Amino acid sequence: MVIYVTLHNYNPYRVDDTWFASFIYNDYVKNIQVDTVFGGEVTHGMGGTQLFGKFYTLTYGSIIDLFLGDWTKANFYTITIGLLILTSFIWYFILLKLGISKIYAIYYVLLILYSYTFFVAAHSVRPEIFILFWTSLSLLATLFKKYTLSILFAFIAIETHPIGSISLFINLAVLLEKNYQEDIIKNWQRILLKVTLALLISLSVYLYFHYDYLYKITAIKAASQPFLDVFIYKYYFLSTYYRTFPELVLILISVYFYISKGLYKTNSILLHLFIAVIIFSLLIGRGNVAYAVLLYPIFWLLIFSLFIHINQFSLLIALTIVFYLPQYAFLYYRSFHYADYGKSYRSFLLANVPQDNLPVVGFPNDYWSFIDKRDFYHVCYFNPAFFQQNIRMAWLIEPDLVEFDRFFKHDECDNLQNITANYSKQLVKTIYYANKPIKLYKITRKF
Repeated sequence: MVIYVTLHNYNPYRVDDTWFASFIYNDYVKNIQVDTVFGGEVTHGMGGTQLFGKFYTLTYGSIIDLFLGDWTKANFYTITIGLLILTSFIWYFILLKLGISKIYAIYYVLLILYSYTFFVAAHSVRPEIFILFWTSLSLLATLFKKYTLSILFAFIAIETHPIGSISLFINLAVLLEKNYQEDIIKNWQRILLKVTLALLISLSVYLYFHYDYLYKITAIKAASQPFLDVFIYKYYFLSTYYRTFPELVLILISVYFYISKGLYKTNSILLHLFIAVIIFSLLIGRGNVAYAVLLYPIFWLLIFSLFIHINQFSLLIALTIVFYLPQYAFLYYRSFHYADYGKSYRSFLLANVPQDNLPVVGFPNDYWSFIDKRDFYHVCYFNPAFFQQNIRMAWLIEPDLVEFDRFFKHDECDNLQNITANYSKQLVKTIYYANKPIKLYKITRKF
């Protein structure tokens, strides 16, 4: 808990936080379903809540509106961390249902919270932890043979983002078990009736949320590349300093012993779950490494079960401590070298950008100052909505580009050059935050 509370500034330029927060605020507060901050379409991601994400935006928006009160990055993180804690306790009950003792189930909960993969996902506004929460609930319902609830929970995960379809693969892996097949055959009429009802409810809710944008759903298929852009490959082989590679080795060793020792003969469900998520990862045609967290409860469960079986559980604890502790220490080291872009930066920008009705064009951290104050357009990624609006005049916030380029290469932010080509720039003032220059321009359209 100390790590979760104190370590939050190690990646101050995370664009996805701004991106998904804008979806939530637009949908919940403004009732706008398209991406107005980046101008992205469904071929580049979610593109707002046109086809997915209503449950996600409603949940985050309601919690901030009713309980937290302020649209800050810290409050968004608080919600995600809370969801991860709830998810870890769901897995406590999953492990009990799978026959693992209470004490080991508690250790598993702590392992999830300590794992670097889950820590990074929890310090984000992205929806993966929200999806994992509902996917875990769906799995738990299936294990207790509550198939109607399982479908409804899985639907929420899928409606949040197509990656939520992992819940279907996981549940199918459980249904391959003999006792579940026998239950379905024995009670097929009752189960079929309830499952049909759950599917009709899910379809009705989806159409209620997204009917106006259904014509865009083919764009998702057109933008995907199964087997060519595999996120699980990128997660292990393209990670910084190959830091995730030791985890891959541990997973492969666990799979090898699980099969070679014949453990699958007495506990086949773990092998089925592992195969299901691997197949799923190969079929998903978007190589976003953030999706890896959805596989990790299964990966850790396989590793966990093996070390319990060979009576080397203490060794697993030692390995995780030795492996993750230096990574957290490195994040602390990084965080001390970055300025605090929280409330102090928000107040700083609000005090220095003139209080008029002009929209603001800026970078990731700038959005949090204006999220509930005025129209904001992100200068990077895609074709910004800024150009689509044919805006005549605006404020441009330009940070220290040398510092910024440590996180984003110029080919990801070439719209800054597009602004220069289409707008005249008048430098109003140069201000300094954490000893870094920030230039404030008034930009006016040339034609």
